[in-house]
Amino acid sequence: MISRSLSLRAICIACGRAEVEIEEAGPLPAPMQAHRPLQRPKDTTRRDGLCPGNEATGLLIRRNVRFGAEMTIDVFEVQLNALGTSMEDRHIGLAIAAALREALSARLAVEATEIGVGIAPARREDGVQRLGLFLYDTASGGAGFAVAAQSEIVELLSQAARRLDCPTACTHGCPDCILRRDLQFDMRH
Repeated sequence: MISRSLSLRAICIACGRAEVEIEEAGPLPAPMQAHRPLQRPKDTTRRDGLCPGNEATGLLIRRNVRFGAEMTIDVFEVQLNALGTSMEDRHIGLAIAAALREALSARLAVEATEIGVGIAPARREDGVQRLGLFLYDTASGGAGFAVAAQSEIVELLSQAARRLDCPTACTHGCPDCILRRDLQFDMRH
């Protein structure tokens, strides 16, 4: 399970500038002190070029704002000894991860897009650098789909291998075997 906490930001309501705050009760981040606006305002009363949010009252700079949302998801990782971290291995790893997702989604009778895929360099317990293949629930909070792979990994790998033996004999992945719309963003790997 992965949980990500959100960093605090100081935001100038006048111009939109945002900077990371190190601690809640700390001083205003240096880039926010006497800052210039992100864009030149159409009408300003300041001749020094500084943002109107710098006024002494400080009412236009909001402190300790959290952007985004906090998310906890379930993640399943597998590392295959045959895969290193070369670009070719990354392509192969993404194809295997996508095929694993297809096999798992068929097994659970859910849409494949309910399960996300990813790859990243990982280190085995003995320190050897390998490629980690990740399946994760796309639903915030997790739905338990990804971790279901753990108990059936041998069968899922067999099904994934059969899926990669594409019925239309494609060479780079197609909708008949593993290609889904959400994979287009990961193809750079």
